[in-house]
Amino acid sequence: MAGSGNSTLVIPIWSWRHVLHSAGKLIIWFCPILIMVTFWEFAARAHLINESVFPTFTAVSVAGYDLFQGGQIFLHLITSFYRAISGLAIGSIVGIALGMLMAYSRIVRDIVDPFVTLTFSLPKAAFIPIAFLWLGVGNASIILVVFLSTLVPMIISAYDGARSVNKQLIWSAQTMGASHLRMLTSIVFPASLPYIFNGVRIGLAFSVVVVISAEMVAAYIGIGKFILLFGEGGNYNYMFAIVFVVIVVSFLLDQCFLLLSRRGLRWLDDNDV
Repeated sequence: MAGSGNSTLVIPIWSWRHVLHSAGKLIIWFCPILIMVTFWEFAARAHLINESVFPTFTAVSVAGYDLFQGGQIFLHLITSFYRAISGLAIGSIVGIALGMLMAYSRIVRDIVDPFVTLTFSLPKAAFIPIAFLWLGVGNASIILVVFLSTLVPMIISAYDGARSVNKQLIWSAQTMGASHLRMLTSIVFPASLPYIFNGVRIGLAFSVVVVISAEMVAAYIGIGKFILLFGEGGNYNYMFAIVFVVIVVSFLLDQCFLLLSRRGLRWLDDNDV
């Protein structure tokens, strides 16, 4: 009975240590943000900054609550992130395929590489007027802008990943009679996943920025248009509230993607790929 009594005490102690450890990590992570928000509130209330164009954090929080209570923001959020995710998905599929083919075929590399080199340093906002000229105002043009903006990072990530694959794995597959398609799908692609996931993460950030920029230029609905309307109307507390909502949603999407990528790459810990 003594032994059973001691064993029951181990679980709560371990649980409390785990909770305290997690709470400590959260406090450390949020501490810089809390300091920034506190300084922001103090500076605005002490008139160290112009409160008319830089409202207090309290006013921004109240405006954010009003937006969610009224339900206006949900349609804009869903529309913007639908455009961002759609363009990123298409750009990822095409970019991964082209990157893999570039690593495999010199002919494809010679064709695609000049395009990658010329557009890599091009500002992504330059695609916005071109897309609107071709497709007009709407989802299709903004998705096209996101596609063009995320395509090159995905090509580079997939190409670097394919080139980093252990050559011995490829040679072994060739000696066993594996076809080129089988090597790409069963060896090269799985081994390139860490690079590809990094490319998708970069593309996710690009897609949100590009969508908001495009919506500010020409759109009837979307977070970018919502921000622009409040800014032009002088409702800066609502404008800042929407910006913070975008930051929080983007952060949550990034963290969810990191979690999924870690789970998806867990098998690499037990392999020498």
